[in-house]
Amino acid sequence: MVRIDEFTIETTAIAGLFVVRMKQIHDERGTVREFFRASTMRQAGLHAGPWQQLNLTETARGAVRGLHGEDMTKLVSVVQGSVFGAYVDVRIDSPTVGAVVTVPIEIGVQVLVPKGVCNGFQPTGDGVNQYLYCFDNEWRPGMPGCSVNPLDPALGIDWPIPVDPDDRAQLSAKDAAAPTLAETLAALRAPDAILGRPHASLGVGFSACPTTNCSPPSRRRWPGWWTPRSSVRSPSWAWWSR
Repeated sequence: MVRIDEFTIETTAIAGLFVVRMKQIHDERGTVREFFRASTMRQAGLHAGPWQQLNLTETARGAVRGLHGEDMTKLVSVVQGSVFGAYVDVRIDSPTVGAVVTVPIEIGVQVLVPKGVCNGFQPTGDGVNQYLYCFDNEWRPGMPGCSVNPLDPALGIDWPIPVDPDDRAQLSAKDAAAPTLAETLAALRAPDAILGRPHASLGVGFSACPTTNCSPPSRRRWPGWWTPRSSVRSPSWAWWSR
């Protein structure tokens, strides 16, 4: 017997952030899922890529990755296990700036994360938990981005599994040292925070760049703005060590 779960979308408290439930076709053999169909996304008025980079992260239950926002739109989901997703709007001229949304994500559920919204998650499933990121812009050292401490009490995020900020198996040193939401927003609102003035065209809260090189000014590190260690310490460092 065939059962079909149709494609649906849900709005959230963050402008432009949507929960997507993919079309799924079930029968006695198992399930076929339409992970992505460009025409369906476009018909729903959603960002349809093209996706330039896909990363699959395997993370232990209870660990937290995030909260990170880069100059890219992301479509995220799980392909194994389940996670508790958390999203924070740091786009300074967004109508929902400062808003926080949490979404339990299981197989079949996706979140479309707009450019400039910070993304984080905590695996909640037993065994292996794999979180898939689809990026519409390839990650590169020095690309515009910012971060928020996932344990900032002002966010009000109730992580399902308690997090010890000193346990590196649960939270990286970089994420543990990330600024609060208030510090990040204050830095992004500063007139000279990033190469001059904040600019909406790159995703609200990112920098106005006179060239294609959108790196922060050398020797200046602002709260909420992460600088890849490849430009500071070790050339072997990449985004996934965060």
